[in-house]
Amino acid sequence: MTTKRRPQKRTLDFLLEIGCEEVPSGCVVSITQEMRSSFAAALSGYDITAKEVVGYGTPRRFVLYAKGVSVKQPDKTVTVLGPSRAKAFDSAGRPTQQACGFATAHNVDVSELEIHQTPRGEYVALKRLEQGRDTRELLTELIPPMVTGLPLPKNMRWDGGTRVAFIRPIRWLLALVDDTVLRCEIAGVVSQRETYPRSFASGQQKRVSAIKDYFKLLQAESAILDAKKREQKIVTQLNTIGAKENAKVIVEEGLLEEVTHLVEAPCVFCGDFAPRFLELPKEVLLCSLSKYQRLFALQTSRGKLIPKFLGVLDGRPLRLSEVRKNYQQVLEARLADSLFFYREDLKTPLSLMRERLKHLIFHQELGSVYEKTERMKAIAALVCESLCVPDETAERLKRACELSKSDLTSHVVREFPSLQGVMGLYYAMAGGEDHAVASGISEQYLPKTQQGILPRTQVGTFLSLIDKLDLIIGCFAVGIMPTGSADPYGIRRAGSGFVSIVLHNHLSFSLGGLLEKVLELYGAVIKTDMQTVAGQLREFFVERSRSRFLQDRFRYDVVDAVIAGGLDDIAGAFAKIKLIKGVLNEDYFLKSWKVVERTNNILKGTSSEAIGAPSPECFSESLEHELFSAYKGCRNGFLELCAGGDYKRATELYGSSLYGIVHVFFDKVLINVDDQRLRENRLALMKAINTLYTGHIADLSLLVMGKEQNEQF
Repeated sequence: MTTKRRPQKRTLDFLLEIGCEEVPSGCVVSITQEMRSSFAAALSGYDITAKEVVGYGTPRRFVLYAKGVSVKQPDKTVTVLGPSRAKAFDSAGRPTQQACGFATAHNVDVSELEIHQTPRGEYVALKRLEQGRDTRELLTELIPPMVTGLPLPKNMRWDGGTRVAFIRPIRWLLALVDDTVLRCEIAGVVSQRETYPRSFASGQQKRVSAIKDYFKLLQAESAILDAKKREQKIVTQLNTIGAKENAKVIVEEGLLEEVTHLVEAPCVFCGDFAPRFLELPKEVLLCSLSKYQRLFALQTSRGKLIPKFLGVLDGRPLRLSEVRKNYQQVLEARLADSLFFYREDLKTPLSLMRERLKHLIFHQELGSVYEKTERMKAIAALVCESLCVPDETAERLKRACELSKSDLTSHVVREFPSLQGVMGLYYAMAGGEDHAVASGISEQYLPKTQQGILPRTQVGTFLSLIDKLDLIIGCFAVGIMPTGSADPYGIRRAGSGFVSIVLHNHLSFSLGGLLEKVLELYGAVIKTDMQTVAGQLREFFVERSRSRFLQDRFRYDVVDAVIAGGLDDIAGAFAKIKLIKGVLNEDYFLKSWKVVERTNNILKGTSSEAIGAPSPECFSESLEHELFSAYKGCRNGFLELCAGGDYKRATELYGSSLYGIVHVFFDKVLINVDDQRLRENRLALMKAINTLYTGHIADLSLLVMGKEQNEQF
């Protein structure tokens, strides 16, 4: 009787679990991603394939799971080079001592040597088969350096012998290949087949027979490795309890993500607090709940808070009532402090809080925050003049500038800095300030992110622009500019916010003119000359605007064409980009493009600054007079349309007026003639036609047009 041989397994599965002390929630995602990518890269470096590599992270463990991993490296044939042909063989073709020594060193006969052509010439060589190494052996080698070499945000050293650094002390290692232990060691911890479903401190060690049993074991303990599934379970529990309380859960920004990475086995519970704390502004109450306690608030369908909260525990405790009571006691003390601070702040009007700003430094070279508000008032006057703001709004804006930073000295804002501006709204309303002024104060820091909410009120819109202008211009004036790796004052974010507000509100004004006027307010603090700083500021706003336009998915060449035509009016530049994007294939636009392109080509290589205005007295051809008449005939109408922001009709006028005559002119009139006076006058006519469009709308010669458009026109 013959027995069948079991087929050799071609792939294996690998599991690595790094058990450690509690990891900060903000580091879990990045470490998980780094570990997965580093492991995948290490496998690739060894020519080992894997069907799938996944990574999981929780507060106390990081897990790598690789499925369908090849059991060994592939065998490969390598070519080993020896001495050059000239040194390996003499003139008669006999092998020299060098050739024989090379063959002997590699245990082959000299007759087996081959000649290989290389970039350096002909060399003797031999081919050798290298057997692929076993994957288990390679995993033992690559795991320890991969783990200890991870780029971690913060490291700890706790092992006196190896001095290995990791985010938190490593307490256990589980490493399995299918159902066998893979032996390796990290920081003195040797791999095993035991894990801790709870924490290491619990001492509840469990044996894992095979990889599939590992996942079943954790599932039985309600530990969820997958962060998305963990988050979904939290959301489900939050909504279920919220529905029982006939209320809606308020999920503060970042709170859900934070608690997801604080727990492995989420368990949501409900607690309550004294109704008297509902006297606090909603934002203060939410901050008190989420910032320190990581609790979720509940509100009615009308948006009114109720005196209850939801917390997320890691596993269901034996005595939930005691845990709830402890949470409520800690929260009671926190809310009592917040209520005390709020009541104390209400005793002092914003106008008196403002006096304290004299002792609060904004920047060593730019003075106190009080001086900043004074500058903001002066900037407000210039902004209102540039944008023709009504007098009533201008007065409210002036008052908002005065009070804008006063809440920085309040008790609540010192406790919760994220509520700056928000508390200014409450204190302004309590002090009887105009509602528009109060609302403007609350909106001055918007938008807080690139996609953040923008100010909704007029006063808030202008106040936000003014605050950002003061920060940007003040920093540039004293020589603080963002670099590729550093922007500690958030200047880029302020610039992006400025551009977003301008575009959202279609604010059309001369940016260069406003910058120069505002810059004069900084006087003696300017480290270099004013014109240099003004130039740097213009470049900065061009860069921020370009970044925003590209973010809105406009073609880069269209953006560059408009910017080349000038970016003194950000909203106007945006309108031009939108126009060109929408009419790229229209006949009238292609005609305008061709006029600009042809005139630009003839002007290449000439000094544009040296070319003056065309003089009709120097014309010697009737076509010169016709072309000049066509130019003059469309010029005034073109400029009027541009001044009114009607770039579409301006483009139609330009193309229809000049396309035909320009092409006839190029076909029949030689521009670069020997007569210098005649040549320069014809170049001047080309420049006038070209800059009429490029100087007011866009330099269309920068567009990357297809073959079809080039052939058609």
